[in-house]
Amino acid sequence: MSALDRGEAQTYKQYLEGKTETANADRHARISAAYAAGQFGMTADDVDEFMQAFARLQNETKLRVGAPAPDVFHDLVAKAEASPHDMMYLAMMLIQTRDSSSEKYWGSKLMFMLAAAGYVEASIRIVNNTLIEAKHRPGLLRQAAVAVERGRIQKHLREQDNSRAMVLEGKVAYHLGDADTAIKWWWKAVEGAQAKSKEMMARRAAGLSIEAGDMSGIDRSDLSTPWIELIEAHFERSLTQGKNEWDLCEKAINIGVDEDDPTAFYYAATYNKKRHEDGSHMPTSEWLYYMSKAAASGVTKAAYELGVYYAESGWKYIEDEPPEHLKPTPFDTYPADSAASGSPWDLVKKLFSPAQATTDKDNIFHSAIWPSKPEERYKLAIQWLEIAAAHSFAPAYLYLAKLYIQETLWAGAQAPEEALEMSPKRYLYASKNEQLDAHFTGDVKTPEIPADAIDPPNPFHSVNKAKANLVEVFVARHAVVARETMLRELSKDRRDLEWEDVMRDRMSSHPHLERYMNNQEVFGQWEKESKGMHAEAAAICEQMGWTIYDDRGGLWYKVGVGAIDKDVVIREVYD
Repeated sequence: MSALDRGEAQTYKQYLEGKTETANADRHARISAAYAAGQFGMTADDVDEFMQAFARLQNETKLRVGAPAPDVFHDLVAKAEASPHDMMYLAMMLIQTRDSSSEKYWGSKLMFMLAAAGYVEASIRIVNNTLIEAKHRPGLLRQAAVAVERGRIQKHLREQDNSRAMVLEGKVAYHLGDADTAIKWWWKAVEGAQAKSKEMMARRAAGLSIEAGDMSGIDRSDLSTPWIELIEAHFERSLTQGKNEWDLCEKAINIGVDEDDPTAFYYAATYNKKRHEDGSHMPTSEWLYYMSKAAASGVTKAAYELGVYYAESGWKYIEDEPPEHLKPTPFDTYPADSAASGSPWDLVKKLFSPAQATTDKDNIFHSAIWPSKPEERYKLAIQWLEIAAAHSFAPAYLYLAKLYIQETLWAGAQAPEEALEMSPKRYLYASKNEQLDAHFTGDVKTPEIPADAIDPPNPFHSVNKAKANLVEVFVARHAVVARETMLRELSKDRRDLEWEDVMRDRMSSHPHLERYMNNQEVFGQWEKESKGMHAEAAAICEQMGWTIYDDRGGLWYKVGVGAIDKDVVIREVYD
C-alpha cells in the first residue's frame, strides 16, 4: 500500500491533529503569507475548518474521485466564502506540499471534486498534469478518467471561449500525433490569449493584482502563450517535414514579439540567425537585439548564447551593413550615399541627428560597439554565463571551465580605433556599388587584425574556478542518470497527481542534484547533451592531468581512472 493509499484511511481532521507542531506551523505560515499578499482569500483557520468539513463530506457520502459532486459541496464552498481561485489555490498548495503524502492526497481529492463540480480550471489542471506525465508514461492520455476531464473541457469550449483550454486541447492533440488539429486549436486561441495578455499588462501597470479567477499565474505549465506552440510546431514542420510553413512561423514570432514575450524574443533571434559558408555563426544586429532582450528578460538559454557570443566574437561584432538612414555608425563598411556624393547638408544632418534612430532595434548599430576591449568582452561573457549557470543550465558550467582555462585572450576582439572614432579609415569600400562589385567578383574585403597585435593575458584565468565548474558538469550528468532511474521506479508505482513533485521529494536527500530538478523546462534543454558534456569534461581533466574534488571533498574524477561512479538513488553521494 502506497503512502497515498494509507492516507485515504484517515480523515483530514485526524491528520491535522496528528501533525507535529513544526509542520503545522509551516503550513499555517504559508497560508498566512499568501493571505497577507492578497493571493489567497482564506486564513489558516478557515482552511483547517473547510478541510475538516470536506473530509467529513467525503466520509459521509463515500464519494469517489471524479464522481458527480452533490449540492452539499457547493454549499460547503459557499459557507467558507471561498472563490474559485481560492479553491484552486488551496488544492494546488496541498498537492505541492513536500514530505506530506496525506496533504497531497487530500489536495488530489479536492482537485478532482472541483472538476466534478464544474470548475473547468480543475479539469484543465488535471489534463495538463497528465500530459506532463505522459512524456514518461505513454498511454496515460487515453485513460477513461482523463477522457472524462477532456469531455468536461470540450463541453466548456462549446459553451464559451477559453484560450487556455484551447491551448491545452492543442497540446493533447499534438502529443497524440494530430499536429493539424493542434495547430488549428492554437491559432484559434491566439486572439483570446492576446486580449488576456493585454488585460494583465494593463492591470500590472495600474498596480492591480491578477483578477481572482485567473489561473495562468499559478499553473504548473503556462497555457497562455499559443504563439510559442505555433512557433515550435511550424518551425519543426518546416525544418524536418518540408511543409514550408516559414511564413506562419514568422507570423507567430511577430505576435509573440508584439506581446513582449521573452521566449518569442529568443525564437526571433534563432529564426533570424545567419551563418557563414563554413557554418559558423554570423552575428547580426537583429540577432543581437532579440537575443539581448530575451536574456535580459530571464530566458536562460539566451543568457548562455549571449555569453558564448561575447566570448567568441571578434571585430566586426555585428556583420550586417547598417541601413543608409542610420549612418554614420561604427560598423559602416562604406559611407552613406549622401556622404559619398559630398552633399554637405545631408552630411551635417546625419552627423548631428543621432543617426536618426527611431527604435531600440536601430540603436544596436551604435551600442554594439561596447564593450570594445577583449578583457571587457570576456568579463561580460562570464557574467552572462554565470546567470545561465545560476539557473542550472549545465552547458554554461562547461563553457565557463573552458574560459577559465584559457591563459590568453584574442586580440581580434579589440575594436579598431578608426571604428571607435568613426573615422573614414574604417570603410572597406568607397561606395555601396563598389561593395556589390566586390561580392560579384569574389574580391570581398574583411577587417584584418593589425600585424603587431598581441593576444593579451587572460586576467580571469583560474585553475580552481575551472575545476569547480567541471565538477558541476559531472554533477549535472549524475542528476540526469538519477532522474532516469527514479522515473523507472516511479513508473512501477501508482500514479501520483504531481509526478515531478513526488520525484523532487525523493531527491530531497541529494540537494546538489535536486536543484537541477527545480526548473524542468531548463533541465529539458540540456539533458540530452549531458552525456557528451560529461565526456568533454573528462577529456579536459585527462588533458590537464586533473583529479577533481568538490568543495566538500567528494571525488568526482580521477585522472587515469575516470569519473567516479556514485549510486545516488540507493545511498548518499558522500559515503
